[in-house]
Amino acid sequence: MHASSILIRWSMAALSALLLALALPAWPAAYGQYDTRQLLGSAPAAGKSATFNTAYLDRMLQDIGQHAANYPPRFDSLQDQQRAQRDAASLIGMLNAAFANDAPPGLLLRMGILGSYGHNLDVTNAAAFAQTHFSKLLAAQPDDPAGNYHFGQFLASTGRGKEALPYLNRARDKGVVPAFYALGMTHLMLGDKPRALAMLTEYQRAQPSDLDVGKLIQGIRDGKVEVKQGGGK
Repeated sequence: MHASSILIRWSMAALSALLLALALPAWPAAYGQYDTRQLLGSAPAAGKSATFNTAYLDRMLQDIGQHAANYPPRFDSLQDQQRAQRDAASLIGMLNAAFANDAPPGLLLRMGILGSYGHNLDVTNAAAFAQTHFSKLLAAQPDDPAGNYHFGQFLASTGRGKEALPYLNRARDKGVVPAFYALGMTHLMLGDKPRALAMLTEYQRAQPSDLDVGKLIQGIRDGKVEVKQGGGK
């Protein structure tokens, strides 16, 4: 299967919904049941391109992200977690085989996000998959707001806070409000509490409905919150 034989219809509205889904609930719903074969349409007629079901991919990514956008992942049961792990591994294998060399930017972003989720699920080589596809996206579109934000998040989550800062700063400058929060946590991880508080305060101004960030800010000021940088999980 090659990218040249697949017709992909990208929806910016769907992509925006996927990114907004990263505002996680207090506890995610049960992980769903998926069949990755539904990503491919029926066999095309002669001279026609096969279709790739982007909406189904986004549905899977949204569900996996509700559980595994952060580490450790959160599932109702071990069985759900193992199923999500298998789904992430299957998606990585399928997308890598189909679009190893010529994925469009919208898919590169999805592939990077998928790899970051897979890394949190302990999928073999998922971190390298994320790194490769975020890097390809930003080589083609260095100012992409979502790409910078998610790559910065991925770097910070794998213990590379200093590397993450330029990407998160670029995302912030491009109007990605959650980047303020990510910058705050990254600076806190790096031991720079004044800068962490400044970024978290900016996030609080932009998102006054987020009551938890106020508690976090107060905890940092009181010396009750501390984040240490490790080498990733």
